Amino acid sequence: MTRLKVAAICAGLFLVAGVGELDAERFAYTVGVDGPSWSELATRWVALGAGGAAEPAAAVPISPGADMEATGDPMTTNAVNDALVQAPMLLGMAGMFLNGHDPKDPLAAPIHADFSGIAPLYIQVGGHETLLDDAKRVAEAAQRDGVDVTLEVFPEMQHVFQIGAGNVPESDDAIAKIGAFLRPRLGL
Repeated sequence: MTRLKVAAICAGLFLVAGVGELDAERFAYTVGVDGPSWSELATRWVALGAGGAAEPAAAVPISPGADMEATGDPMTTNAVNDALVQAPMLLGMAGMFLNGHDPKDPLAAPIHADFSGIAPLYIQVGGHETLLDDAKRVAEAAQRDGVDVTLEVFPEMQHVFQIGAGNVPESDDAIAKIGAFLRPRLGL
């Protein structure tokens, strides 16, 4: 076992950070996962946690997609504003991910999960996103279950607007806030 300080960005723009004793074999899977969404990462996190893997020190879901049925109101009210994510695309991806499985299974749809005992969360989402309700419902569920959670909605921003860092002031602000959230949790 080796003590590591870790910050990793996954393909789904989910930032997870950990400080703890990590087994080298589990490290890549626990922290360096490359899932397409918060749902896949959350599934792996819960499954690995049940298997005794080290818990991350913190997590930063960015525009989390957490509802396999795309039921949030912004799916329609923000559809005209969101240039990247629309309900038909999400439902198609959910269908492939679920492959006939129950869309309300908490391991597939974190809005139905018990968040008790997970690391602090800092959730960022754009105000013009169709996934706005997903982020809000994840924050509400985590808070209900006693998790230290902060939700920040960036007005008029698009899905994963943070990729504009260096060119868009709101992106730079968001990245700076992620750093401010993670530094004390990583002992930096």
